[in-house]
Amino acid sequence: MKKQILLFIVLLLTAIGYAQQPEKKNDWVENYFSYSPDGKQHFTLSEDQIIIKFLPGVSFEQQADILKRETLLKPLSKDMLLPAPAVTIAQVNGNVGAEQLKALLKRLTQQDMVAYANPFLLYKDGTKQGITDRFIVKLKMDSDIAILNEMVSQNGLYILEQYHYDRKVYIVEVPKSTGFNALEMANRFFESGKFSSAEPDFLLLLNRSANLSTLMRDESATVNTNDTFLDYQWSLNNTGSSIQYNGTPGSDMKVFDAWGISTGSATIKVAILDEGVDLVHPDLLANLLAGFDATGLGSGGAPSGDDAHGTACAGIVAASGNNNLGISGIAYNCKIIPIRIAYSNSSGNWVTSNATIGTAIDWAWDNGGADVLSNSWGGGSSSSLINDAIDRAVTQGRGGLGAPVLFPQEMGMEQ
Repeated sequence: MKKQILLFIVLLLTAIGYAQQPEKKNDWVENYFSYSPDGKQHFTLSEDQIIIKFLPGVSFEQQADILKRETLLKPLSKDMLLPAPAVTIAQVNGNVGAEQLKALLKRLTQQDMVAYANPFLLYKDGTKQGITDRFIVKLKMDSDIAILNEMVSQNGLYILEQYHYDRKVYIVEVPKSTGFNALEMANRFFESGKFSSAEPDFLLLLNRSANLSTLMRDESATVNTNDTFLDYQWSLNNTGSSIQYNGTPGSDMKVFDAWGISTGSATIKVAILDEGVDLVHPDLLANLLAGFDATGLGSGGAPSGDDAHGTACAGIVAASGNNNLGISGIAYNCKIIPIRIAYSNSSGNWVTSNATIGTAIDWAWDNGGADVLSNSWGGGSSSSLINDAIDRAVTQGRGGLGAPVLFPQEMGMEQ
């Protein structure tokens, strides 16, 4: 009888304990995170797009056929193919749910012509961050390269390159034969405690800035230029006129007063890190220097298609003044270094990556010799690679004097 009572109590306690346990969550849905300079960053799963990398030589028709077999995906179109990196952003039919998305990615990855198929993650600011096949590792000491080589070998990975601007940083590739993606591998390396940082090289889809209003002048000002559209430049001197969108008089930068002191110097070089600058724009030509395309598309700092954001930013800084043409830049005697960090896709997002942005910043202060780095962009989780590049600019730029690196506050920049 005692044994029966004891058995009953054990069963009762087990049932109570089971009932009180929280419902087990789907780890694949809930546990997306990475380690950043700001600590452990959590993401939610995006269920409307996925990122696919096909092997070199796989034609558009072959890609379309693979996607056609998947009822969860929309038909392939040319605008889904990205030039840099060479990946395909496939569109999902509606909200399919995490489990179905996981199964879809697994089926695609098993295809012989597919290098990887990974999800996009949503950061808290709405930025989509795609998991690629690469992550970025920073050693604690130069001698730790032996530790890196050992872990790379143990996990079946490849070291693609040593980062040019920081010899402790390495880009590591994760082949699909490992059974893991770059996010999972980056976390494994960081959690080992053997490295200073380990982060995925996310493919970033940044939101474009929409505020590209032109600038204006005050008719009563005693200092001005003969540029055709100077009257429209409200931020130089705001009169509140109708051509200035009936703004608030005096709500401006008092630039005309500043011009009485200086209009900028031809020895000062301002790097415009953006989606590219029109290299043949007649109002910029006189102030343009050699640029750089960090996306790898070889534009020399020019944009593609109708991308105009970088051109507008360059004009605000240093469009030629007193040339009877267009507008006048705030410091219209300074020089512009056009640096392309991203390009626009068909959805209007900026396509870039952490490594691309970090390289652009480092190139600006080092190779380009920029005195000022202007950045009208932002979004996504923080990155050690980008933060370190900014630190180098502000400490090593201008021959060790340090170069200012500027971001508009409204961009929500967390780097």
